[in-house]
Parts: sequence; C-alpha cells; structure tokens
Amino acid sequence: MIREHRRPRKGLDSPASSGSPSGGASIAPDAPGPDDSAGIESEVAAAAALPRIPLAGLSRRRLAWVLAAVVAAWVLFTFARQVGEAADASARAERARATNASLATQLERLQAELTIIQEPRFVALQARAYGVGGHGERGFTLAAGAPSLPPDAPGSASQRIGYREVRRTPLEAWLTLLFGRPSGG
Repeated sequence: MIREHRRPRKGLDSPASSGSPSGGASIAPDAPGPDDSAGIESEVAAAAALPRIPLAGLSRRRLAWVLAAVVAAWVLFTFARQVGEAADASARAERARATNASLATQLERLQAELTIIQEPRFVALQARAYGVGGHGERGFTLAAGAPSLPPDAPGSASQRIGYREVRRTPLEAWLTLLFGRPSGG
C-alpha cells in the first residue's frame, strides 16, 4: 500500500489565501493547472522515491532489525568458528604431547638396547650364533624346519645314566601314592 504525501502548493495553502471570502478559487487545490506540469512530475518523483516506498512490507525499522540480526548471526558464526579452531589446536597439542611421550619411551628402550648389544658377552653370544666361536668349540646349527627330538634320543631325560624304568600297574601306582613305598621290598 503506497501512501501519498502531498505538500500544499504555493498560493493554494488554504481557501482563505485566495482573497475571496467564500474560499473561492475556481481551481481545486489538488487539480493541476495548465502550467503545473513540472510540479506534477516533481511530486510523482518525490512520491516514488525509494525511502518512501516500503519494499515487500519492510519499513526502515524492520530493515534495521533484519540487518542487526544478520550482523549478530555473523558474529556468532565467527565466534563459533574460532572456538572450533581453538578446540582443534588443543587436540593437536594433546596428540603432539602423546607422540612425544611415546617417542621418549621408545628412545629410552633403544638406548638400553644399545648398551646391551655393546657388551662383550652379547657380542660373543651373537658370534657363536653365526658359527664364530672360541678355540676348541665345535659349531653346529639346526636346519630351519628341523623336527623336535624323539623322547628316547641320546641326551634326553629318559636316557640319562642311572635311569631305571619301573613298570607298575595302575593299582600299584595308587597304593604307592596312598600308603607310600614298601620298605624292604
């Protein structure tokens, strides 16, 4: 809805200004005269000026509120983004601290291993593993998929010197377990 604001023209301010007591100008105040074409164009231009026409129902006050809401949303968005970036930075710092701690632990382990492998005992052990031993030693190696030794192989517990195999029945094993060995048998 367009509101029209009319300004009174010069000389037609009021009916009393015309000089006749009856109010008497023969031309109505709103009716244009033959020489008023420039005045009408200026009135139309003034009426159609942008500040006077509310666009889509927006007044200056509503437009100011909308602009304030947009600025507030922008400020909130910027603040939220900075908070997110700060949280990411603190997470990266925590990951860096954890990585540094694990690297420090690994460094300590590697330094301890270095001191161990530089000892002469370790060097001699590794030399024997490669077949480089002392004088009078006989080196041997096992093949990479060698089977385990059988239970009756030489040097196993069943072949020790002084070992006697005693055969007993299960009943004798239980009686020995419950009552002990017979003394003098």
